[in-house]
Amino acid sequence: MTIRPTSEATPVVVSGMVAETLDGRAYLTETVRPAPGSNVPEFRRIDYLTYDNVQARWEYVSMDTRAPVGIMLKSMIALHPL
Repeated sequence: MTIRPTSEATPVVVSGMVAETLDGRAYLTETVRPAPGSNVPEFRRIDYLTYDNVQARWEYVSMDTRAPVGIMLKSMIALHPL
């Protein structure tokens, strides 16, 4: 996994994780977890991504067990609707 904390930051490559993506009918779902045999502490991150045709924007929700925070929600207006 590659993380770029800010647009100007140098990308940081993180290893030892596995991402599984499932393309459902309404949502694209991704689950990230430690790779078998890695030294990464146990966690789960589940992301849901969908496009709302009525509001013409992408909607994204992420739940992560690594930090004791609530559900992160992000919406954005699409530049090029599907």
